[in-house]
Amino acid sequence: MSHKSAAYIWCSNYVFQFFFCFGIFLPFYQLWLSEQGMGSESIGIILAVGLMSRCAASIIGGILAKHESQYQNVLRVVSALGLCTAISMVYWSPSFYHLLILTILFNAAIAPVFGLSDAIIATLDKRKILSYGPTRMWGSLGFVGATVVGGYCFELWTISVLPIILIISCSLMLFSVTLRCPDLQTDRSQHKMLAEDSKHWLGAELILLLGILSLLQGSHGFFYGFSSVYWQEIGIAEGVIGYLWGISIVSEILVFIFAKKAFSNVSPKLLLQIASVGVLVRWGALSLAEQPLYIALSQTLHGVTFAMTHLAAIKSIQLYLPESQMAKFQGLYNGLYMAVTALVTFVTGYLFDSLKADLFIAMAIFGVVGFVLTFSLNLKPIKKTVTV
Repeated sequence: MSHKSAAYIWCSNYVFQFFFCFGIFLPFYQLWLSEQGMGSESIGIILAVGLMSRCAASIIGGILAKHESQYQNVLRVVSALGLCTAISMVYWSPSFYHLLILTILFNAAIAPVFGLSDAIIATLDKRKILSYGPTRMWGSLGFVGATVVGGYCFELWTISVLPIILIISCSLMLFSVTLRCPDLQTDRSQHKMLAEDSKHWLGAELILLLGILSLLQGSHGFFYGFSSVYWQEIGIAEGVIGYLWGISIVSEILVFIFAKKAFSNVSPKLLLQIASVGVLVRWGALSLAEQPLYIALSQTLHGVTFAMTHLAAIKSIQLYLPESQMAKFQGLYNGLYMAVTALVTFVTGYLFDSLKADLFIAMAIFGVVGFVLTFSLNLKPIKKTVTV
């Protein structure tokens, strides 16, 4: 088997397993917390604190993995932590503080995976070993598979079986990361050059970029935290909720599939502007939609609000950063937008009972702010072309 094929298989398999696990956790964990007796305010606090732990763990994970050769070791440790936490969900009593601790631990376990897995794929993409979009697509397929499988299982056996499904998916994820990772070691002749490139890697323009990315991704906070609870309240079944989440990921998959052909010559700035408009339209539409058909149509914009924002981040990393700083920037990117998401989730937890779907309108404002800020973005590339 060639090096390129082995790298593609490893990356595709790992992101599929990880996002299957995440696809069980993200849409349905809020319902499981509700089934454990938590009210909307308690759910908001638990999810927000969990997101803050994800934020901190993402940044710490990027810092700890100083060299490409350390990426897989970090992934093994956090995958094992995720499995242990999932097992603990079965045995711990459903008190507020127990659920809070479990949520913190599970979020801390999954957080570094976002940045490190993306850094691995982006590095291999930059070296022309694989293409980011088609490889990352397998993560989206894993997520949509999880929403469909999870929705079916929870409708059949109730949401109480969520920890069991998480245990199975975490076990598969841990097994996949024990397989040999593609060689990411930087050529020694490049070390001195990379060290020079790294001295002033985070300037004002990159900070502005991080701010825009955090706003657009953070606008999903209310959606991630309370959309399933809201849809359940207006009479939508858990199985249908799973399909609604699945539709959003299908649109994400399509963006990743056609990313190389459609967006190879599109600047990160333009991608962010398109995503900003998508944020305004999507959340505005969901504030009005109550029928599954209209919600499903709004969900097709996830490929714009999430995937295009994410592609803008990846293209920026490839264009504006040396390889030695990719994981660190990925950690900052994931950590900061998770911090914004956590804050949004925390605040909307207190406002949910009184405002309900009107909170989507507040999320739409993030798109307006992000769009305006993009006009101040003027980054200079260190590399002329990227493939995503």
